[in-house]
Amino acid sequence: MPPRTCCAPSPPPASTPPPPPRPRGLWRARATPAPPPASHAPHKFHTNPLFHLHHDDDGICTDDSDASSTASARKRRRLASDTPPTSDEEVLYWDYSRKCSPHPERLDKWVTRSKRMDTTSTAGPGAHPAPPPAAPTSCDLEDWEDLKELFAKAAEIYENEPPQDAMPLLRGVIHECHRFMRMYYDPSVVYAPPPPPDAARRPVQTPPDQRVVRDWLADRPPLYPPPRPEPELVAKAKARLGAEEDRKKCKCKDLPTAFYTILGTTLFFFGNLIDQDAALAAPGEAPRPTPYWLAAIDVFEIGENLPIRTSGRGCPGAPEDWRMAIIWGRTLVCLTHEALAREKDAGPAAAGTPDEPAWPPDSPFALIGERRLPRTGRMSLANTTPEEMMLIAKDQFSRGIFHMPHPLHHARRLAQAGPPQPRALPAVFTCTPPLTAYSASAPPPTAPAATDTEPDAPPPGLLPGETFSRAKELFTIASEVLDVAERFPAPSARAGLAAFADGLLGQMKLEANTERAGTYAPWAGAGAIVLARGRASLVVGAAKAEEIEGRIEAGDAGVWGCDEAVDGREALGVAVVYLEKAREALIAKQEEERAARGEAIVVERADDEDGDDEDMGGDSDEEEGEEGAVAPRGGAETTVEEVGTMLAEALLTLANLTEDVREREVLYARAQREGGDAIVLDEWDEEDGMEV
Repeated sequence: MPPRTCCAPSPPPASTPPPPPRPRGLWRARATPAPPPASHAPHKFHTNPLFHLHHDDDGICTDDSDASSTASARKRRRLASDTPPTSDEEVLYWDYSRKCSPHPERLDKWVTRSKRMDTTSTAGPGAHPAPPPAAPTSCDLEDWEDLKELFAKAAEIYENEPPQDAMPLLRGVIHECHRFMRMYYDPSVVYAPPPPPDAARRPVQTPPDQRVVRDWLADRPPLYPPPRPEPELVAKAKARLGAEEDRKKCKCKDLPTAFYTILGTTLFFFGNLIDQDAALAAPGEAPRPTPYWLAAIDVFEIGENLPIRTSGRGCPGAPEDWRMAIIWGRTLVCLTHEALAREKDAGPAAAGTPDEPAWPPDSPFALIGERRLPRTGRMSLANTTPEEMMLIAKDQFSRGIFHMPHPLHHARRLAQAGPPQPRALPAVFTCTPPLTAYSASAPPPTAPAATDTEPDAPPPGLLPGETFSRAKELFTIASEVLDVAERFPAPSARAGLAAFADGLLGQMKLEANTERAGTYAPWAGAGAIVLARGRASLVVGAAKAEEIEGRIEAGDAGVWGCDEAVDGREALGVAVVYLEKAREALIAKQEEERAARGEAIVVERADDEDGDDEDMGGDSDEEEGEEGAVAPRGGAETTVEEVGTMLAEALLTLANLTEDVREREVLYARAQREGGDAIVLDEWDEEDGMEV
């Protein structure tokens, strides 16, 4: 043994064993067999969310593959670095899931996971059969984000594309929601924050400053004013109350009812498209819209009575889901249309149509029926009258409009908040499409082709909240309520619903004043707002006139001063003013379009006192033969004629409610000029002032 020197290092103690060799890593040194190169071709990034939602002809996609791929993607997210992908496995992961990044500016990259979309019939379980009990299946936040993006694209196509293009996506949303409901009794647990622990819920106590005043007043008679609390106690109490208010503020990204809002809205859209064309129903699906609308009502009721909302353990300051309330009311309006149609066409065919067919046990509708609340009676067209349904619809509309964001408040909030924050739901969802969404006259916008230089551009329609329009929401609700109001047989019901619709139209505060000559909204058309108000006033005035029609025919002298006659004359006078403005706006818009095309237009005003019926009737024929003058194409001239017919009806009804004979004759003559051959006046007996 060599001698030890002072400079030689001392050996380790004999009791300390040498460290074992460092393993090369259970995941670093593990060899992964290379799959076939044909299936690992890297994909380019596309801005369209549907690029990775492939339409599978066979429709086969098992939950086991989703679970294994989700687990592997989760593992790769933990171990992957920010370096560019080098292996085939990392390239697939890059295409499959969103890349986690601490930078908030990278959270808006529109890169979605490659996922098959189930477009099979909604009458069956879909392409995702129920997994065995032992199979580990779950849904995570990425599945929830994918569902929201898929619904946003489905809503966009529903609004802008033909119905046959929207049906596959709506089926895909229904099947994906069905998968969530099979895995969770309440799917909101996927995205809702966990409830606070029991220790965080402190018992309610009286603040110290209030307790001092209460005890002082309890021990002594109120002969002298109570002592003022010290400023320090007041400051502490205010700070405690402020902290309590901050704790109660909702910090949720998505409302607990967001899942049920998506599913119910999808069923509402699905029923609307089936109502337009029953041939769009797949094998096994009901060719009638009523089952889908009733299923949407069931979904809304389930979401309204969630345990997280009724138990008091959820977010204490969560706002009301105004979107769900609006779609709930619109669904009830559609059911009212169906109920009125059945009352009008009462017969064996109408009585033999079931509201709920016998769905297979593994279909989404059967699962919705199982989750239905047992303590509430299900709404059906057999046990609910149209008046009751519209009463509930008006309550839901009022609730949704009350909590709907206001443009002025929203702009002020954005100015105070600074840069925009990530949205809880896609922007397309904030603007619900109307009942008849597709219009052949307005071609849908086409998405720009994806390029390699702009991989992060969001697809059309998924833009920030500037696309939301409170006026458009109010106009859609008022138009649908007005349509169903005209179908009610009872005059009182028609007048009440038309007055409700006119109140909604009166709340619309557009960027430009609606009383101006333009009265043009890009989403409604020229004169649409004043035309709707004119229709509503006409319905109210006609209903008032119908209520006292019997007294007028009986020759009651006091009928002219009754409340119904006064209200009817007032409503009809307002209707005449609005309808004239609407016609002027339509004609002005028509002239602008023709001037832009370099064409000429000649419009004869029907309210010209010097004109006669013969000249007005021959104008359209002469325009077709004139050189350089082309008759209006499309629906513009038809709309002007329809406005003229409504104006003639308002004038005729107003004349029937007018006591002065001279004024009545002037109104009759004007109504005949406006309506032309459509208005046929009966002979008038001057002695008794009645028609014969």
